[in-house]
Amino acid sequence: MSAPDILPSSVPREVKGAVQGHHPFAGTIRWIPIFCANCGAAGGWIPEEAKDFAFYLCDDPCGKKW
Repeated sequence: MSAPDILPSSVPREVKGAVQGHHPFAGTIRWIPIFCANCGAAGGWIPEEAKDFAFYLCDDPCGKKW
């Protein structure tokens, strides 16, 4: 039996706007955008290989509220 999901994922269901970029250790990889789990504001980029789960809260107002 798996553990219940406690935090929502900040990775969109449909990835749009992925970009190619350089990582100092991995070389050229694809980066996908993530968004605030509460309000949906843009939150940065994660490597495509890590898209199974990421959690992000924007600093203001969501980070201060939650």
